[in-house]
Amino acid sequence: MSNIQRRLLLFSIPVIVVVVAALLVYLREYGEYTDYEAISSYEVSGGTQTNYASFADGLLAYSVDGASFSDEKGKLRWTEI
Repeated sequence: MSNIQRRLLLFSIPVIVVVVAALLVYLREYGEYTDYEAISSYEVSGGTQTNYASFADGLLAYSVDGASFSDEKGKLRWTEI
């Protein structure tokens, strides 16, 4: 490998890494979701009427009986009765 080829290689690798990193940051910040797939669902029946609201990157469920909060993965984080 000649000296010129070595310099070109040493210059190219960091440039490629920076371009790929910038592309990933851009896609993460400005990527647009056009479709979704429901992973799980369940039916709630009986009891009092429950209302739902988006809250702090999760879902707040509340009724006259109390309130609960689930995170974006559906894991129950707290409940208050």
